[in-house]
Amino acid sequence: MWGSLTAYAGSYHLEGDKIIVSVNTSWNEVYDGTQQKRDWQLKGNRLTLSSGARPWGRDPSKKVVVRLEWEKIE
Repeated sequence: MWGSLTAYAGSYHLEGDKIIVSVNTSWNEVYDGTQQKRDWQLKGNRLTLSSGARPWGRDPSKKVVVRLEWEKIE
């Protein structure tokens, strides 16, 4: 099941600890044409993007924080 799949692409810019992506294509087209803001942090070889707390799509009475992490392998 793809309950946690997210994919979008577009140009981006940084504003302090925020990354703003201007989405021009996405897996879920509801994001097309939007700006997605995420917190970003770089520690050593690890880049982390995270959203603020937001309603969970399956149960809006619950909150979720989405966090993506990448690690550079040298």
